[in-house]
Amino acid sequence: IIAGSVTMPYTNGIIIGGKNSPWGSKVAPDRYRNFAPRLGVAWDPTGDGKTSVRAGYGLYYDSSLFGTYEQSIFQNPPFVSSVTLSNASFSNVSAGTPPGTVSTEYIRATMLPNRIPYVQQWSADIQRQLPMNMVLDVGYSGSKGTHLIGIVDLDQAPPGAALAAGLHAANGNTIFTTADDPRINAVRPYLGYNAINAIESAFDSNYNALLVNFKKRFAAAGLIGFSYTYSKNLTDNASDRSNAPQSSYNYHEGEYGPATLDRKQVANFNYVYTIPIFENSHGALAYALKGWEVSGILSMYTGSPFTVTTSSLDPAGLGLLGNSASSSRPDMVCDPNASAPHMAPGVTGTGLPTWFNTACFQPVPQGAIRPGNAGRGTVRGPGFGNLDAALMKNFNVTERIKLQLRGEANNAINHANPNGFGSTNITSSSFGEISTYRAPRRIQIAAKLTF
Repeated sequence: IIAGSVTMPYTNGIIIGGKNSPWGSKVAPDRYRNFAPRLGVAWDPTGDGKTSVRAGYGLYYDSSLFGTYEQSIFQNPPFVSSVTLSNASFSNVSAGTPPGTVSTEYIRATMLPNRIPYVQQWSADIQRQLPMNMVLDVGYSGSKGTHLIGIVDLDQAPPGAALAAGLHAANGNTIFTTADDPRINAVRPYLGYNAINAIESAFDSNYNALLVNFKKRFAAAGLIGFSYTYSKNLTDNASDRSNAPQSSYNYHEGEYGPATLDRKQVANFNYVYTIPIFENSHGALAYALKGWEVSGILSMYTGSPFTVTTSSLDPAGLGLLGNSASSSRPDMVCDPNASAPHMAPGVTGTGLPTWFNTACFQPVPQGAIRPGNAGRGTVRGPGFGNLDAALMKNFNVTERIKLQLRGEANNAINHANPNGFGSTNITSSSFGEISTYRAPRRIQIAAKLTF
């Protein structure tokens, strides 16, 4: 296949186990020397058995994810049955408009030699037994992920290279669109290919959290418990094998932000209480009024981060429209969360409420010749609040047979919990709007016989 004046076979650089792999029948080298130490200490500083200080550290390696190699096989030549060439004819493959834009074969790749992902975890906490059957535990937990799995488009053109080479957009603008994006193929690093979506063990993450836990027991009457976590989880796109960094030339600093599973605050309150009234009474009235028990779990946590994107625009001329795992982002001109309307009436005429300030995101202006400056996870989505409650009645049928009737309600107060957005793409008519809700109230009645 000819791209410009360079001959590029489509199987160049592709290895096959048992054929041309440097590791024989394997597609990656084995590793046998990973050292994973674990250390833990516990200390009673007062000597009375009521205070405990604990700390620990561990290093944990992941196993190779060989499914990524198999996924690549079924995408790449020579295993695919056809090759698509744009802006060229079979009679003159090197011809195009402009010359050299015929390289449109899209493939997947895997980083070799691959690195083994590993995580370091550490923790420290103080636990104290308090009067009146109470226990308080305050601790810290942290982790650091290294060489984590993610995806990168290796064949992006350098920002501005297409424009500098004279491959202007057909409409004369500096921003490439879907229609004229094939022009960028002429200045890609690997001629003969379009996007090269590569799985790489090249990403990192970190997690830090304050943990508080409190429990109190009421002898035989029940207990209450409370737990709270204040944390932050940051990454540069680790473990996201579907969404590549916007620019492969700046994906460590440019993509560093909240992980998709980050929850800043999580609080839970639970209780179990046996109502002691008429516990030692007898007779028909006592039989009806004693043996009642209530329990419940109140859960609350803040929202997860979302990334805002745009469509059909490539302001830096990276070549990320089409088959690339990357996507374009707009500019962020203000903090969408600080001035968030949170359930304000929608602005698109759909009547759906808007969660964040959508005006904080604008298209990259003409002449900027750079990717959009909106980072990953810049929008904080809706949180969650839920109360599950149960009411139970216990009957002693005989000394050995017990009957329990119970009514349970999930989301007992039917609190409305938004379930994300209709779209986080600025070109969508439902951008930033709450379109669905989750966890409606559900009630069930049950009977349990113990014998």
